[in-house]
Parts: sequence; structure tokens; C-alpha cells
Amino acid sequence: MRVLVCTVVHHTTDARVFRREIGALLEAGIDVTSIAPWPEDDRGGDAHHRHLPVPRAVGRRRLPAWRAARARIAAEAVDADLLLIHDPELLVVVPWRELRRLHVPVVWDVHEDLAAALAVKAYLPALVRRLLVPVVHAVEHMAERRATLLLAETAYAARFRRSHGVVLNLPPVAASLPAGRRLRQAVYVGSITRARGLDAMLAMAPTLAAQGIALRLIGEAPSAADRERIAATPGVRWEGAMPNAEALREVAASMVGLALLDDLPNYRHSMPTKILEYMANGCAVVTTPLPLARDVVGEDGVVLPSFEHVADAAARAVIALCADDDGREAMVRRAFTRVQRDYNWSVAGADFVAQLRAVAGQYRS
Repeated sequence: MRVLVCTVVHHTTDARVFRREIGALLEAGIDVTSIAPWPEDDRGGDAHHRHLPVPRAVGRRRLPAWRAARARIAAEAVDADLLLIHDPELLVVVPWRELRRLHVPVVWDVHEDLAAALAVKAYLPALVRRLLVPVVHAVEHMAERRATLLLAETAYAARFRRSHGVVLNLPPVAASLPAGRRLRQAVYVGSITRARGLDAMLAMAPTLAAQGIALRLIGEAPSAADRERIAATPGVRWEGAMPNAEALREVAASMVGLALLDDLPNYRHSMPTKILEYMANGCAVVTTPLPLARDVVGEDGVVLPSFEHVADAAARAVIALCADDDGREAMVRRAFTRVQRDYNWSVAGADFVAQLRAVAGQYRS
């Protein structure tokens, strides 16, 4: 079986697309060709995972990426058993007629509530964002007629008219906690934006630095202004995005993991994957009180009391956790046991592969 994977939005360090899903496919003996914004120094993968580069769709610069993706898909679909896409914009880019002629099914991995996410697309004017909401819903309903949908969140089901499979966005969890000495460091992994807590993290950095605690940011900062603010803040270490495995090694070396997302619709019903990654790698969690974050963390982390004064409350929590080794380690052990049992990609990944095999099998029969 050969699966064609396409994204023009997600960086090739993205954990769900490139580490979890493609990793599960390769482990199952499935050949993968991924059309993605691979870096210039990429050497093209190997016999079982071919890398085909396309430009990345960033901000308003999207047309070259769409054209390149459409051409790549059309050329590669001849030998494919299934096309897996990750970006809703690809729904209007893929060559549907050609894919139907070749009997290649399309699976859309739905891992964002795009209509809700428009609220934080700062590169779009507010009026455009409002006008795009009904367009997004129309494209989603079109996708239900043409593609098979896999949802990364059970809450996404309400957006659609039909029932669809669910593959939660979970981390792989090792058999035991990472060993070794922890740095007096609070870490954040993910896209670095104001909606994801950048203002609070920069505000708390001097307070942490005064206590000998570093702040480590890992991820892209799309805004040039935000990049300048990060560079100008003492006590902050940031070098941009890095492969997921490297980021998780940094997490495993830190005492505390931060998830200070704002109270926005797109975050209220999304599985807090970064929190699960912190728990799986022995990092004590400090999070804002989003509903799913509260459910996942329970008593095995620090859930801030409100979305008010986040920087002050988070700084106090981090300082307290770093000062209490015994209490923090007991909390970390409980959190690791829970995520290993209830939120483990080793189970979800096998289900993901089985669902893709089933879709491909329907089209071959």
C-alpha cells in the first residue's frame, strides 16, 4: 500500500503529521510519499518515505504552494492507493476529477476548527475573517460528499452532518519516565503567538530569572514584532522551531511545561496536546483553565484559577514547583501514569492505520 500525504501549511517538524501519523504508517509497512514544505537541505527521504518539496503557504502568500501541491498530487496519484490531506484549503486545490478517474480516495485529517481559528488569523482583516466563516462551512460540507473525514477531536463532530471516525491527537508515551537531572527551566512548545500566551510568558520571564529559572520557547513566531519582543526580553531562550524529537528532549530536561492559551473558541474544545507531551516527558504542567486542559490535568498539575493576571499566577506556580522537588516529582509520576494509560498514541496510531486501510480497501473492492 502507498499513501500520498500532502500539507502546505504544516511545518515538517509538526508532530501529528510527520512523527505520529507518518511514523505509524511506516511502522505498519506502508510506503509514504509526502508532499510538504521540506527544507532545502532535505535529502529526499528513503525508499519507504519519499520527500517531495513544495513552497509553504504562509500568511497571504499561498498561491504558489497551492499550484505546486496540485501539480505534485496529479503526478503522484497514478501510483497511490490513498491521498491524505491535512489543510482545509487543499480541499479546493486537489484535482478531484483526476483522483476519481484513478480511484484514489481522499482522506481529510481534520485537526483544527477553521471557522473558530479565523479569529486569530491576524494576517486577514477582520471583515474578511467574518466573510470567510460561511465559506469555510460550505467547503467542509463539500468535503463530506467527496472525502472521508478523520477528526482529531470528538468535539469537531458537531460541525458536520454525518458521522466520522476520530483519531485523537495523542503523544507516544514511553514505558517509563525520562531519567536524568532537570534544569530549573519552564518550557513552552508550539506556535508562539499572543493567543497562545506569549504576552504572559514574556511578562513573567524577569520574575522567573530573578529566581534562577530560565524560560525556554520552542516554535515559530509568525509575527516580526513578536520576534523582536522575544529577543529583547532577558531570561528568554528561543531559536525557533525544531524537530519534535529534539523539542521533547528539551521538555524532558525541564521542570515545568507552560500552556497559557487564551480563552478562545478554537481552544475550548481542542485536546491540549502540548500538555499531554509535557506529562509524557515528566514535566509539571501549568495551564490556563480551558475545559479540556482542566479535565486532562486534574490534580496532577497546576490549573490557574482564571484568565485574569495569568503572568503573575503562572510565575508563582512555576517558582513553587521548582522549589518543591518532592512534591513536583510525585505530581509528575501521577501525571505520567495517567497519560500512559489514557492518552497514548500507541493505541490511537494503530486505529489510524486501520481506518486508512479500510478506506483504501473499499475503493479497491
